[in-house]
Amino acid sequence: MKKLLLPALLLCAVAAQAAKPIAPAEDASQGTTATELAALKARPLPAPNTVKVAILPFWDGTGKADRQRTAAAAIALMFQREGFQVLPVTESFKAVEADKQIEPGQPLRKEDAIRIAATQGADWVVYGELKELVAYKKQSFFKASKNVRAGARYAVADVASKELLYWKNDQVKAGGTGWGAGSHSSGAKLERSGLAALSIVILQPFFEALPPHTTTGKTPDSGDIAAFIGKTWPAAAK
Repeated sequence: MKKLLLPALLLCAVAAQAAKPIAPAEDASQGTTATELAALKARPLPAPNTVKVAILPFWDGTGKADRQRTAAAAIALMFQREGFQVLPVTESFKAVEADKQIEPGQPLRKEDAIRIAATQGADWVVYGELKELVAYKKQSFFKASKNVRAGARYAVADVASKELLYWKNDQVKAGGTGWGAGSHSSGAKLERSGLAALSIVILQPFFEALPPHTTTGKTPDSGDIAAFIGKTWPAAAK
């Protein structure tokens, strides 16, 4: 019996080893890959504090301006934290409204974003598409909790070279005490929390590929976004 025990244990160990999950392959259809980020990091990119960035309104199929403002605020705060010179967001919104070459009812194309950002004197431009922003209630046996699901595609392009530096399509879910989205949060606060979380998830890999630089303050949360909106769009915050 003892003679059979060791081979059996070895067989189990081999089977367990074979059952380990294989790391998923990079999915280029969802954005810039880790390999491409490594190549970006090896390039002599400019220091963030020397770069002027235009944040354009994200396309949103619902047509709700408050969602566009929330997304722009979350992204602007992230870039400011990294030391970038973020151009006035209201001017970026006006530039998009004034442009006559945008395809109606369609997300901004790279050429649209670069053309519009160039009129503002930007070095880089951030644009994209809000795909999902849903605040909902989740009922369990003991209690109900409020949650949010946010999904979007972010893109960063170089205005002078017209190169797409980075892009990523991703989704997050937040609720409970995560990301500041408490069970008593309003729908607007949940949406701000969701976009704050999404901006961190999508942009952090890009920021880590940049030359060494100093960040200021904490990552933005729902309250920071609300304050930014109140300062930038006072009428909308009322």
